[in-house]
Amino acid sequence: MIYKKHNILFVFSFLLIFNVVCKMFFNDFQNGWDAYVNKEYKKAADIWFPLAVQGDSKAQFFLGFMYDLGLGAPEDDGEAVKWYQRAAEQGDPRAQLFTGFIYELGRGVVKDNQEAFKWYQLAAKGGYLQARTKIYDLAVKNTPQALQVLMEDSVNGIAEAQ
Repeated sequence: MIYKKHNILFVFSFLLIFNVVCKMFFNDFQNGWDAYVNKEYKKAADIWFPLAVQGDSKAQFFLGFMYDLGLGAPEDDGEAVKWYQRAAEQGDPRAQLFTGFIYELGRGVVKDNQEAFKWYQLAAKGGYLQARTKIYDLAVKNTPQALQVLMEDSVNGIAEAQ
């Protein structure tokens, strides 16, 4: 009986601690978002940086965005790529789309339409319709995989591809 009470107490304590940590982590992101919306970009970057380092893909994406545009952080294509790609590798479709942009434009990386295609394809699978359009743009630039997608979509009746 005592063993059962200890187990219940342990599980309850674990869940309580987990709940508090989750709320703190979310609130930190939300605090950063509130600062961002209020155009307090430096404050938002300062809040999101530790979250990004800890692996929060939302914080990584927005930190990349801030470096990309020079909002609250110096404009730095290399840093933007680093943070976009970390979020993209975790499956964030928005970051995958932006990583595709970076490779297509050659900003902070060597221009690489094959790599851009890879990221656009992942973003399209994640629901970003704009990524499909970017794949079609790569087809016009003679990227073989993109041309294949364009032709398949055209045969399947997708008006934009036709």
